[in-house]
Amino acid sequence: MSKTLAQLIAQGAVTPKVVALMQQPAVEAIETLREGYSNDAGVLSDKSFVFSDDMKHVTVIPAAGGTATERDDIQAYGDALLNTLISTPARPKRLMAIAQSCINGEIDELDDLLLQLEKRVSNSIYVPLIVIVLALLVLLWCLNRFS
Repeated sequence: MSKTLAQLIAQGAVTPKVVALMQQPAVEAIETLREGYSNDAGVLSDKSFVFSDDMKHVTVIPAAGGTATERDDIQAYGDALLNTLISTPARPKRLMAIAQSCINGEIDELDDLLLQLEKRVSNSIYVPLIVIVLALLVLLWCLNRFS
């Protein structure tokens, strides 16, 4: 049976998989939702994020009534992400900062939010790439010098 984020938080069942799904997959689900509804379809909350039984997917179902702009959805996402992080023992500072930025209005577009979340994942690849390039340059230099 599917569970909402609010249920997982109440049960103390927020796992690293839930935290991972509350990043890019949740924002992509919000984007998909926004493409298919008008602003008066409802507002988001912790109860709007619904996780599949196998914890591989998250869908977003807005609460009935009210109007929501993209900015409102981002703020609601920030609240949900912050509540998720607070209920876990590990509280990644970068994700906490992103959640606060959403709540404070510093991030006002879903595309910007996705970029902020992506930076967290993609920045770690640059150091190994630089090391590999430098090692190849040294190897080429050695081969050229001693040939």
